Amino acid sequence: MASTPGLVPHSKYFRHRLYSRLRYGRKLKAFLTAEAAKFVSAGATPQAVSPVHVSNVQAHALVTFSANPANNDTIHVNGRVYTFKDTLTTAPTTVADEVKIGTGATDTRTNFNEAIAATGGGGAGTDFSTGTLVSATVTAGASVGNSTLTAIVAGAAGNLITLSSIEEDLSVSDAVTCPATLGSGVTETFGPTWTATGNSIKDDEGPLFMTAVVMPAGAPTGELWAKIISTDVLSFANSLENLAKGNYIHVTASGTTVVVARGVTTQAVFDLLKTDSPLAMTGAADIDTLA
Repeated sequence: MASTPGLVPHSKYFRHRLYSRLRYGRKLKAFLTAEAAKFVSAGATPQAVSPVHVSNVQAHALVTFSANPANNDTIHVNGRVYTFKDTLTTAPTTVADEVKIGTGATDTRTNFNEAIAATGGGGAGTDFSTGTLVSATVTAGASVGNSTLTAIVAGAAGNLITLSSIEEDLSVSDAVTCPATLGSGVTETFGPTWTATGNSIKDDEGPLFMTAVVMPAGAPTGELWAKIISTDVLSFANSLENLAKGNYIHVTASGTTVVVARGVTTQAVFDLLKTDSPLAMTGAADIDTLA
């Protein structure tokens, strides 16, 4: 029988080391089971948490009509050009996206809003030109003599819609002004923060588990670790490493309140012990692998 360098086959030392490891390895599950009981008994009362819901907000912007625009002044809405005209073009043919200049700024604003919707008031051929189609990017509404443009697309994507107002005569002050883009659009989200009234969960605590009759869509089902964000507000990650990196778990829809409790399985305790253990344990995939 070949010898292993540094070891003497059948020696008392070799048998002692081998049998000792086997003996303690077989006892690992029993040890973890006992530790699990201690772990649970020392754990906090299960904590009710709910995903924080941020409602969708459509992007919008105010187009200000401080005076009546001049002939051939324009407003650009995401590349589409609306031209103010003293007289709508009819010959040799009509020109889409022309807006009739009214007797005052408020009248012209109304005509502009009708052009955005391609309907209303005197209609095509009177308040705006024939051939004008409804805007695919914004809707328009009156706002104390001005016009509020609101994105059709939901959420923050509407913040990318561009605007500009160009005067035909650059020597005069701007009659119509607007920001460069729509703004204040917010995309609906659920999480990654959770509310926990009277929170009893500690920072970096874990492993934890979520349970509920109806879980929020995207809610995690495995082991979790908690990060306290502020009073009664926390986030969760699926490992201590992700927790440290801020890689928190998002849910994708609202749902009922869920309950978060300390891990009660031997595997959960094993994972906890792995976080500060020798390489032999940290490299093990599960209890059976190590045992």
